[in-house]
This record gives sequence, structure tokens and C-alpha cells, in this order.
Amino acid sequence: MNEQAAKQNSKQIMMHVISGLHVGGAEMMLYRLLSNSQLPAEQMVIVSLTQHGELASKIRQLDIEVIELQRSSFFTTLKQLKNIIDKYQPYLIQSWLYRADLLAGFAAKRKKIPVIWNVRQTQVAKIKSQEHIWLGQRINAILSKWLPKKIVYCAQAARHSHENIGFAKDKGIVIANGVDTEKYVFHESLRRAQRQSWDLFNNDVLIGMVGRFDPLKNHKRFIRVLKQVIDACPQHNIKAVLVGRGINQHNHTLVQQIQACQLKEHFLLIDQTEDVVSALSAMDIHVLTSDNEGWPNVLGEAMSVGLPCVATNVGDVSLMLYDKSAVIDIEDENRFVQKVIEYINLPSGERWKLAKANREFIHKNSSLETTVKRYDDLYLNFS
Repeated sequence: MNEQAAKQNSKQIMMHVISGLHVGGAEMMLYRLLSNSQLPAEQMVIVSLTQHGELASKIRQLDIEVIELQRSSFFTTLKQLKNIIDKYQPYLIQSWLYRADLLAGFAAKRKKIPVIWNVRQTQVAKIKSQEHIWLGQRINAILSKWLPKKIVYCAQAARHSHENIGFAKDKGIVIANGVDTEKYVFHESLRRAQRQSWDLFNNDVLIGMVGRFDPLKNHKRFIRVLKQVIDACPQHNIKAVLVGRGINQHNHTLVQQIQACQLKEHFLLIDQTEDVVSALSAMDIHVLTSDNEGWPNVLGEAMSVGLPCVATNVGDVSLMLYDKSAVIDIEDENRFVQKVIEYINLPSGERWKLAKANREFIHKNSSLETTVKRYDDLYLNFS
């Protein structure tokens, strides 16, 4: 433990407040941070504003206290959060996601406890069925001048878009997500086992995407791209795998989109799994077809495994990818298809060089160790 962390032994409590603990980008970043932080576990408390998140038990296994609240009205939750703050008297609160940011900011204000907001997305436009997020962003923009001491953004693009709608410019800092490059490593044995379990042949070209079923991930674009790639490459036996929460045969919307393109025999639909390393190891190419991202964890993880990656130019993707020609304008679907085909036809020697370069690039620029240190340093500056 470093000297600064040792000062925390006075039993000061560091509190995290998050909207929920289901598996997602923000939630997994919190879990990775807690797993690797220099701050003592007994001096951290996690408050989830909803119950039954899968990560709650995993965090408790770190000997960190987790308090789960029942989903309720804004003012009822605010009262509960005030009572929790009164009980624990934290020296600092880190909130995650818009609703938690707002509630933590109000709950801590009367106690003059500093709050750090954490903004995890780039999109600030109004999207159908997500108008509440748009409204929350505008409310938080107005209150960002008074409620938080600092605002952490997961990406440069996220900071830019939020400050453009009024978030306080003097409070923003960027701490990009980090990749555990010791965990996300290609294993030939995992590849063989996973592909065997999915009934794939050695010569099958597997194109995949990891991510929950969400309109912003644009799985429909993935399906269109795959259709064009298959039509253009009859010499290859191309398969596709989608992995993530809500990805399964019971997802009628997704199944219908696949069937509409007559691609049922080409697709594997795999629901949320903890063994993402095996899934990535089984792939030949990873693509990201999102309409909106901040700093997409899975892209960094795929690069760490050594996969060629093609992605839409959203969030900080252009900063993340080693091969800048694989960053595709969101409207240029033809170019996306061409880049995937280029990777399919890449000679094995060139593929190996790209795999090595991708892994080295993500390790140098976006390691989890560096990310955790930046968070720890930020927190300890308030102690």
C-alpha cells in the first residue's frame, strides 16, 4: 500500500453510489476499480439504487459492503440516501450514471461532502424511448455548476459532447476505461474448446460482437454488414456470433432481423457470459456497429486478445484502434463491409503482426493498472 493510501487508515469512508449493479460498462468499471484499488476494502461502501444486480455478490466477495435499495420515487430514494450518508459519514462520494449523480449531489450537499460525478456515454441527442436520459442530461448540465466537485468522463468525446450542452467545463477530467491485459490474452486451448462447443469447423471464419442487446449497439447494422460480407465472399464459410445480455433465441426482434436476411444458419446467439476471454479467443474478427459509445470496453478487450477490429467512428474509438483505417464513418456501411473483407483475406503473417500490434497498443495506452491509479490518486486528493 502506498503512503497516501496508508493515510486512509483513520477509517475514513469512501462511498460509491450507482444506479444499479447489473452487468454493464459502468458497473464493470466500478467492479474492476474496486478489485484493484489501493484503498482498503473496509473503508469502502457501495450503494446501489436498485436491487438484484449480478455484481452485488461479486463485490461483497471483495469484503466490501454493498447496500441495495428498492427502486422507488426520486424523493423517497433521496431520503434513503441521506440517511445512509448520515450513518457512514463518507469523506467523498463517487457517483455513477445520471440518476445516481443527481441523487448523490443533492443528498451530500447539506453535509458539504464532495461528490464526483461519473459520465459514461457520449450521446446527448434525444433518442426515441430514451427521452428520460435526454432530460436527465439537461438537468444535470444546469446543476453541474453547483453539485459536483469534479466530473469524470470515460472518454474525450463524452467530455466534449456534455460540455457542449452546458456541463461545467472547469470540473471535467477524462479517465478512460482500462483493460486488464493479463486477463484478456489469446489462448489457443480456449479457442479450440469454445469453437468445438459452438460446433464450428477449423476453417469457419467467425465474425463476432460482444455487447448487450440495445438499440444503440445497432445489431441490425451488424446483420446487414454480415449479409454483404457473406455475399461477397462465397469462397469462405462465414459464421457470426453475438454475445451479451438479451442475446438469445427468445429475442424475437433480433431473431426476426436475422431471418429477414436469411442468415439463420450463420448465427450463434449467446446470452451474457462471464467467460468473455473464451468467446473472443474463438473469433477471427471483432466488429462494433454502435451508434453511440464512450470508451467501449469490449473493443479494448478484443484488441488485447489480438483480434482485428472494425468499428464505427463513435466515442473515442478513433483513439483506441491501432489500425486507423478500421475506424469507419457511421454512414459508410460499404466501407465497413470492405474493411471486414480485407481482414478476412489478410495473410496469416500479416494477421499475426496486427494481433501483436493491437495488444501492444492497448497495453501501452489503456492498461487497467494506469486507470485504477488515476482514480486512486483522484480520491486520495480529497482525503
